Amino acid sequence: MVKSNHKEMVVHPESPLKDSPLECYVCASKNMFLLGYISAKTEACIILLCREPCLSKISQEDSHFDTANWMPLIENKQLQTWLVGEPTPQDISRSRAIPPHQLAKLEELWQKNPHAKFEDLNHVATEKLQQPVLLRYKDPKQYKEIFEPLIKLEADYDKQFKESQTQSNIKIRWDYNINKKKMAFFYFPNEDNVRLVPGDELKLLYEVDGKVKWKSRGHIVKIAQTEEICLEIKNAKGAPAEPECRFTVEFVWKSTSFDRMKQALKIFLKDETSLSNYIFYKILGYNTQDQYINASIPKQLSVQGLPELNHFQMNAVRKALTTPLTLIQGPPGTGKTVTSTTLVYHLVKQRVGKVLVCAPSNIAVD
Repeated sequence: MVKSNHKEMVVHPESPLKDSPLECYVCASKNMFLLGYISAKTEACIILLCREPCLSKISQEDSHFDTANWMPLIENKQLQTWLVGEPTPQDISRSRAIPPHQLAKLEELWQKNPHAKFEDLNHVATEKLQQPVLLRYKDPKQYKEIFEPLIKLEADYDKQFKESQTQSNIKIRWDYNINKKKMAFFYFPNEDNVRLVPGDELKLLYEVDGKVKWKSRGHIVKIAQTEEICLEIKNAKGAPAEPECRFTVEFVWKSTSFDRMKQALKIFLKDETSLSNYIFYKILGYNTQDQYINASIPKQLSVQGLPELNHFQMNAVRKALTTPLTLIQGPPGTGKTVTSTTLVYHLVKQRVGKVLVCAPSNIAVD
């Protein structure tokens, strides 16, 4: 449902709910990823209720329902079994097995055509085979020929993924900052754990009967601990402020990061002097003679105010302080940020030149 950008569904007429519509009891939202159910305290019945904003609203107004035990209809990427039963052995015997690689292709196809069927895979044009990444490259031209298509594939996927995260029926709280700029506060249902950070650009739309009555872009200024998003609106003129209004939130995809990657490949191809010989040949995969930087290694590597370094982290800092190029890698939670921060501290202390720190976001640089 996520990959095909479908958020609504109809249950089978023979299901326990018969042909009842799956929608919120209060606001009639049909977004399955927001819907859950609560039971009545005195009667044997349940109601469907969306997580935001109706759950909090009904808990304040009506004590007849057990709002503390609200349960989502989708949990662990699976619908509740009382809503959609698991297939029986007989169902499975009648079904058609689809190999994982074909299923992945079908999900890619759904990004462009949500109504695509398995048979449509036969009509998809055969894509040009991607050349494999090598351990060693003849020259920058070959390096560019292999990496440029990879950057495009990654950019296309990132664009499709971001644009599929559109959310509707969002309740907004309006306010002004000290500069008299209008601010929108709201909660963004994040089923796919898309990483939102201050500086990201979003688009707000207000629609009536499928027609856009108002729209504006804005930048995320702050994300509170409660995960409430604060958006500074560019053009607030005509924005409806009635509490019952519901908005659509869309991502604004930007190609800046990928454009910079492509530009770097062009510079690498055209200008051999853009890098030192050592790094130039390292990138192409050649075994060059080891080079070392004449730097003094402090006896105490751990920095006050930061966690103590372990043996592996200390080795990484020592290596990075004495060699022109170092790659530090590891799974999440292994202390790469602490190691990098410690390294920057000691590089500044060496006073041999300026230190440039780069990362994908302002938060990461901070």
